[in-house]
Amino acid sequence: HAQHVETDCFRDKKFRNDTATMEDFLDVLGLSTEDISSLEGSINWPTFINSSVARPKTLIPIKSLDRLHSATSPADPEKFCQLCESIDSTGIYIYAKIGDADARGEETKGLSFEARQFPKSSGYGEDPATGIAAGALAASLHKRGITRNDFYDIFQGTAMGKPSRIGV
Repeated sequence: HAQHVETDCFRDKKFRNDTATMEDFLDVLGLSTEDISSLEGSINWPTFINSSVARPKTLIPIKSLDRLHSATSPADPEKFCQLCESIDSTGIYIYAKIGDADARGEETKGLSFEARQFPKSSGYGEDPATGIAAGALAASLHKRGITRNDFYDIFQGTAMGKPSRIGV
């Protein structure tokens, strides 16, 4: 088992003036704080944390599949890289809870999420399948007791026309 480590980017902002905010990242992706899953309520979604099982990915929950798919790759890769470096992240992993059924309508074993990964500096704007990011999301969800059968189906690449399914 890989070791899971989390860092709260909100907390770090209090101690470092040069640290990017969640709003900075949302803006670069064409989103706003109105697109975030509610920070109140009964579910404590992992929000603006660096989660790592190998390399840190910054998790941001998006309130709907529509809004998730409306995000755009960063237009200024250099600026995006600087934002990621300011919070010690290797990329942004936005995700949305979706129904727990696969494409055939069959119930999945675990909880299902759609996600998108925008890497810090890989030479491409978006990754269609990112195992370490899916693993980090699953670990952070599990840590908060957000689980079903200790299994997660993470769908990624849909917005790019390169759908993938990662089981964690």
